Amino acid sequence: MGPLRIALAAALIVAGAGCFRTSGGAAAEAPFPGSPEGGASTLTVVNNNWLDVVVYISVGGGRTSIVRASTNRTVTAEIPASLVKNGIRLRLLADFTGAVDDYWSESVFLRPGQDIFWTIEENPRHSSLWVY
Repeated sequence: MGPLRIALAAALIVAGAGCFRTSGGAAAEAPFPGSPEGGASTLTVVNNNWLDVVVYISVGGGRTSIVRASTNRTVTAEIPASLVKNGIRLRLLADFTGAVDDYWSESVFLRPGQDIFWTIEENPRHSSLWVY
């Protein structure tokens, strides 16, 4: 019975190896949602304000300049993957050119692959922010 057990064990190992995929195919093309490979995140800014604006992302007290939006323009920029990592809580800062006051967005959580759409109105308190 020794050779029969060895043959049976070998057959189970070969059959079991066929059930697992290590690379290629559809599984490799579609990463798990929310994983770091989930795709690049973008920031779209619609500037309806009469001043040009530089938009910063603020995370944990530090801030990173992302994009400059001219008056009545829409711009889109990629958010660095190194900043998003596995997800971050952030705020956006609108630094208006030639103005004393800045405008801060509410705090939002961004996961890899999600995008931010920020509309800055003439009165910044009427602005809107979407994460999708």
